[in-house]
Amino acid sequence: MVVRGVVIMLDITEMKKLLKASLPHKRFKHSLAVYDTALELAVFYGLDKEKVGVGALLHDCGREIPTRDLLMHTIALGLPIDDVERNQPILLHAKLGVYYAREKYGVTDQEISLEWNQDAVPSFTEDQYRALCAKFSAEDFSIPDGDALSSPDQYKLSCVSVQKVK
Repeated sequence: MVVRGVVIMLDITEMKKLLKASLPHKRFKHSLAVYDTALELAVFYGLDKEKVGVGALLHDCGREIPTRDLLMHTIALGLPIDDVERNQPILLHAKLGVYYAREKYGVTDQEISLEWNQDAVPSFTEDQYRALCAKFSAEDFSIPDGDALSSPDQYKLSCVSVQKVK
């Protein structure tokens, strides 16, 4: 949130209220599930609960824009778009999410970055990695058919196992 030219980060209660008003009900429920799981992981791994929680809660804030309008909104905001995003506009919700996290919710802390390098997992910070694991561990996460991991518990275990190997 910007007040008189100064970016002010909303507190988590305000973020939840704004997110609830901005997202479809099912997406908001998903975001809360990811948030709750991320907090558990933060406690388990001794990470900053506030930073992990904010990143997890807002991970889908760009989904407030319907998929059919993502390309138009991204162009209108002057954000860069690559060929992959142009052909798969659903990917733009992540880019818009970074923008909205900063502009609507006041997130400027680089450690709460929602900008993840999707091609290079080792470039994730520890908190980003935990938030990603939370997304795949959330109780309402639906696993696509044909996936080698058949349950949310297996996703949770795989995240913990990968971390132990690192």
